[in-house]
Amino acid sequence: MTPEQFKALRTAEDNLTAVLCDPEGKCCISGSVSDLRIIDDALDILRALAAEPAPEPLTDEQIASMVSALNVYADPSFYHACTVMFDPPTGGFDEDFSFDAEYGRDMPGKLARETLDAIDTAKAQEQKP
Repeated sequence: MTPEQFKALRTAEDNLTAVLCDPEGKCCISGSVSDLRIIDDALDILRALAAEPAPEPLTDEQIASMVSALNVYADPSFYHACTVMFDPPTGGFDEDFSFDAEYGRDMPGKLARETLDAIDTAKAQEQKP
């Protein structure tokens, strides 16, 4: 959750409480007991989430470390000397293959490559005026 999303969560909780609740914070609109319970439960969840401290943004060093790890797994040559044998359940590993032109076949690391592509796309969009 980004700091902006966290702020929006707190604002939503404050706004819903102001409109739907009595001064003690309990739902007081007209409705069935089960409807009021649903609203109270939803507000309790929002309040619990909003009570958490706002998440700290990742540092450039943390992001660089994550991208470095992704680069290892995205590189098909990382798997060059590996034998891959599936013993279900594989936890999705069997779906982590995509075609690699250099090897002329599917190679592991699909998710890491897609993630790096998404990071590059996001960076490019941030740099647009």
